Amino acid sequence: MKHEDKFFEGAVVKLDIPCPKMTIGYVFSGSAGCYWFANDEIMDRDFRLSALHLVKGGVNKNKGEIMDNKIKLGDTVALRSGSPSMIVTYLYDNGKKVDCSWFDALSFIHTEQTQTQILKVLTQDIAHDEAEK
Repeated sequence: MKHEDKFFEGAVVKLDIPCPKMTIGYVFSGSAGCYWFANDEIMDRDFRLSALHLVKGGVNKNKGEIMDNKIKLGDTVALRSGSPSMIVTYLYDNGKKVDCSWFDALSFIHTEQTQTQILKVLTQDIAHDEAEK
């Protein structure tokens, strides 16, 4: 397997230098768009695949499991690479993008639109699931 073939949307990665864990949001032309949480914000930047390394351990499921991640309105989520708990407040593009809201240490609310493949579900909104039945 070529080095580039092991990277996929939703994979958790790091650089060779001290840095936070990051989640890949997209892969294109030898680069990856990476997302991480810092200073009460979801940060993003593109990095060359050759500079990235997969984080070892159970965080990197296979690509199919990540793409089947069914996030719903009201679910509590976090970045796959780690972040505070956030609640899904809006769905876009047939559920491929969501608005997530969270409170910082000073109780200010933040909202960010992001891609579902960089998120993991912490708890699902049971009331919303029951209403759909």
